[in-house]
Amino acid sequence: MSAPGTGQRTRDEARDRLAGALSPDNPAAAVGMIRQAASTVGDARLTAGTASMR
Repeated sequence: MSAPGTGQRTRDEARDRLAGALSPDNPAAAVGMIRQAASTVGDARLTAGTASMR
């Protein structure tokens, strides 16, 4: 089971990475960063959902 607050931290990290990826200086990197951020958020949701089922 994950520690309390872990999901919020993960969402914050994903949001920060997404904001950095949207910089107009590097549009090619944006696609990969958006995918990684979405994956991170999805993993956090899966972990939280599994923990809540116990």
